[in-house]
Amino acid sequence: MLSQQLFSKTVFRCKIQVEQNSLPYEQRLIVRDEFQTVSAWQDEAAVTVICGLRRCGKSTLLRQLKEKYNGYYLNFDDERLVSFGVKDFQRADEIFHELYGERQVYYFDEIQNAEGWERFARRLHDFHKKVCVTGSNARLLSREPGTHLTGRYLQCTLYPFSFGELLRFRNIEVQSDDFFTTTGRAKLKRALNDYFEKEHLRQQKNLSHRQQFCQRAGIPAERRLWTFS
Repeated sequence: MLSQQLFSKTVFRCKIQVEQNSLPYEQRLIVRDEFQTVSAWQDEAAVTVICGLRRCGKSTLLRQLKEKYNGYYLNFDDERLVSFGVKDFQRADEIFHELYGERQVYYFDEIQNAEGWERFARRLHDFHKKVCVTGSNARLLSREPGTHLTGRYLQCTLYPFSFGELLRFRNIEVQSDDFFTTTGRAKLKRALNDYFEKEHLRQQKNLSHRQQFCQRAGIPAERRLWTFS
């Protein structure tokens, strides 16, 4: 039992060090429209909850926050943490302090995978620590993040790129006369058509995920529209 605990702590420590010091992937990033909102919340005592569909940029937004406001970081979308429970948060906190000393901000990605996370977030909140979390599944999106955080959190719902964000991502500059010239209008129309095509494909994919969720959850077909409205 002792050797298993020591092994788990060693693996856990290694995971924290890797995630704390580097981004999980290399890619060109843009500042999302919601970044200013959640940045302003860093001065608020409330827990910041970033919700949204899968692959809409929640993890990237959280890492961008960490780059600006340094703190502890842990990603729960990891099979090694599949049995992570509320009691393990104390172990994680001890490792954070051992490795990096005292910090005021905690960042938890895909927090819905950790049972009882609301209790730990509430304790950190009571000790005047800033907590930022992301979550994407129906459990986190369909109801408040537990009675333990009632009145103690601010929620930001993140969506896929807006058209303006897509233009920034592709470095397409829009001039005021683009709306009145053939070249400018063609440039915007080409970008807009591409945006709607990708948005349609994304919606079809999300619809498929929702249907699969309803089937697993046993939600009757006549109630599915109400469930996700």
